[in-house]
Amino acid sequence: MATEMDYRNPTLTEILAELHLEENTLPEKGLMALAREFAASGFDDQEFMQTVIESQDKTQELEPKIVPRIRCWDRERIRLVQFSPDAVFVNLIGEYPRWDKFSEHIQTTRNAITDALKKKIQPARIEFTTINKWKVNFASFTIGQYLNCGGLFIPAWYSEVSVSSDISLGQGFHYKDGFNKRVKITVRTSDDDVQFQILI
Repeated sequence: MATEMDYRNPTLTEILAELHLEENTLPEKGLMALAREFAASGFDDQEFMQTVIESQDKTQELEPKIVPRIRCWDRERIRLVQFSPDAVFVNLIGEYPRWDKFSEHIQTTRNAITDALKKKIQPARIEFTTINKWKVNFASFTIGQYLNCGGLFIPAWYSEVSVSSDISLGQGFHYKDGFNKRVKITVRTSDDDVQFQILI
C-alpha cells in the first residue's frame, strides 16, 4: 500500500527563494559585512565556499563564472541564508516548513541585509522553489499512479515511466507576464521502494 499523504504526513520538505538583485547592489566586498550581521542575529554556523553560475543571457555564449558563496545556518539548522554577489538565497528546511514561517524568514533576511548595506534592496527577479519528497512501494509502480500526467504541467506520455528518471519541464529563463513555471521530477527505484523528489 502506498504511503498515505496528508497534513499529518506531508511531502513538502524545503522551500527556497532566490532573490536576484540589480547589478552591483551586493558586491563581493560586502559579503563579509553580511556574514557578521547574520552571525550576530543567531546565524553563526557559517560555511565559506565557491560556486559556479551560468550566464542568464541565452543570446550569448559566455563562460560560467566562479563566485564566492557564504552559507549561514541558524543553530537548529532549519533556517538557512546564502549569499553571493548580487544574489541572496533563503531556505526553510524541515518536516513541514509552513508559508508563514517562510515569509517571516524572508522579511527578517531582507531587514538584516538593509542594516548591513545601509540601503534597501529591491530584487530584479525572484525564483521560488518547493521540494517535495516521498516513498512509495515498488510493485507495479508507474509515475502516472502518483502524478497527474496529461494535466497542466506533465505530458501524458510520462504516465508509464517505471524506472529511475530525471524529468525537467519548463522554459528556463522565460518572463511571460513576469512568471515562469518549471517542474523537475527525480525518481529513484530500488528493489524495495521508489523515492520521489519534485522541485516546482
